[in-house]
Amino acid sequence: MDTSEFEDLDLTDSPSPQKNVPLSTAKRSIKEKSSQSEGPPKLVTEASVTPITPFSLKSPTRDTLPVTLTLRPIMRTKIEIKYLRVVDSELPLVVPKILKYIDDEETLRQCLLVNWCFMAATTSRMYQNISLTGTSGPVLKRLLKLMSKSSDQETLIDYRRCVRSLEVSDIVLDEEEVTPYQSWNTLRELIRRVSPTLERMYLDSTDSRFHDPEIIHPGTCGLDQRVQFSRLKSLTIGPGCLAFPDSFLIDILRKCPRESLVSLRFPGCIKQMDHVGFNLIAERGGSCLQDLILTPPASYPPPTGDPFELGSVNSLTAKSKVGRNAFKGEYDPNQTWSLDEMCEGLLSIMKQCPDLRALDISGHTQGLNPGIIEQLLNFCPNLEELDLPCGITDAVMSELLLAKPKHLWRINAACSSHLRKGTVPQPCSFLTDNVVRAVVEQILPGKVGALLELPTQIMQVKTAKMVPTLEIVEEIGGAKVDYRDTEAVYVPRIGVKVVVPNGRSHT
Repeated sequence: MDTSEFEDLDLTDSPSPQKNVPLSTAKRSIKEKSSQSEGPPKLVTEASVTPITPFSLKSPTRDTLPVTLTLRPIMRTKIEIKYLRVVDSELPLVVPKILKYIDDEETLRQCLLVNWCFMAATTSRMYQNISLTGTSGPVLKRLLKLMSKSSDQETLIDYRRCVRSLEVSDIVLDEEEVTPYQSWNTLRELIRRVSPTLERMYLDSTDSRFHDPEIIHPGTCGLDQRVQFSRLKSLTIGPGCLAFPDSFLIDILRKCPRESLVSLRFPGCIKQMDHVGFNLIAERGGSCLQDLILTPPASYPPPTGDPFELGSVNSLTAKSKVGRNAFKGEYDPNQTWSLDEMCEGLLSIMKQCPDLRALDISGHTQGLNPGIIEQLLNFCPNLEELDLPCGITDAVMSELLLAKPKHLWRINAACSSHLRKGTVPQPCSFLTDNVVRAVVEQILPGKVGALLELPTQIMQVKTAKMVPTLEIVEEIGGAKVDYRDTEAVYVPRIGVKVVVPNGRSHT
């Protein structure tokens, strides 16, 4: 077949020929269309020529004028840098973060001499936490003098704004001139000056004269009426501290803003707790409260010993002599709060404090009303630690089993009588083996640090070497006795540790 006639044929832009049309006819029609589209040649003039701007840049010569460049601004996201304002200067937050890892006081004092920026950050670091224990009365006196000068603007740095934590123990009612301990009159002035920025406070005393209305007003315990703890997050009173009247602790709560307290610890410090105290705790804690210790004095007996010994270098006068045995006559191991008022108060706290993580209500000898634990776990689903009162039974533990808490990893069901040294604990909580084993196998497994504390009478002696054991736990399988702590049995298969405080003395 001869294909020479297809060499000059271009069918890219033309429609495909129809069927039954000769090839020569199609070729002739295509050539006619191309000739019509070309037309006569156009005359090109100088005016019709469009000047072409060269794309490449030429280097400037001596005769050329300087070219002014107009640059369009680049839109970028604005970055805000936070500063800590100290004495009319802006201090970047990176310097305090560096000094946070320095705990040596001598090194911090050297940082004061670097420059103004380091001086301000180091001062804030050094005065952030104030701890006064033992014979620190002269230190307290110097601190008050420094804070007084800061309030009168006689110092370069406002030291009052640096204080965040205040921890004071061994508080006495003597004047600072006659006692080496922390004088209350000096301390109350210090609290008044640093209260606006204070975030954490711990107080402890053994001076029974706080209860004397002739010495100090029982309604406010001597606190200045202008004191307001606008930033207080944590409030703790020393364990078993009965020196401060109940009205003093209630007055401190009233000076805190609503929904501000994250941690509130009153371990054995309040003799009589009524609905007013429970409502204040619920209001001041609110959605922020996560840690609550609220126990009667029966759970913390007064410690023995007397740090104010006569004849020592720092001895007090016979009139002002106080000791830790001053509250022995007032201590009653059977004195607890009203069960109905306590349960109603706890219910009020549960409803207003849904983010509660740790709750300690141990020390009561009357147990709990039915349904309290169930409502507690319903209103506070994030509860992790629970210290139960004395006198609980299988009914209380059954509420735990039915609720099936997801985050609860520590349960203390032991009687608080194990805290009373030198006495034989009397059992007041009775739990059956089936309930205890169900708690160990259903609630605690798989949680880090799972711990269960049980009453003393559960521990028994089975071996010839008089090693106390827990028959309930041994039946689970894989239980091991920790010979470093013979009051505990560990089950590594499920990761649960069971402790019986003071169990050896009971057996």
